[in-house]
Amino acid sequence: VQLEIDNGQIIKARANLEKARLRNPMTAELWLASVRLEMTAGNPQQAKVLLARGNVCFFLSLMVKQTKNL
Repeated sequence: VQLEIDNGQIIKARANLEKARLRNPMTAELWLASVRLEMTAGNPQQAKVLLARGNVCFFLSLMVKQTKNL
């Protein structure tokens, strides 16, 4: 993704991150990379949306881990 961003291929980078998040929705690093991409692209509103969605996924992953430990 970073190579695409460096080459100005924001749309391709965004698509790749979205695909990765769909496959691994509980991976905080992917959500953070998406937020950073949107900030770099000058879309702070979309970055806020992704940050909120990523926080929900992170919270859910913690809940799942706690449930498994019961």
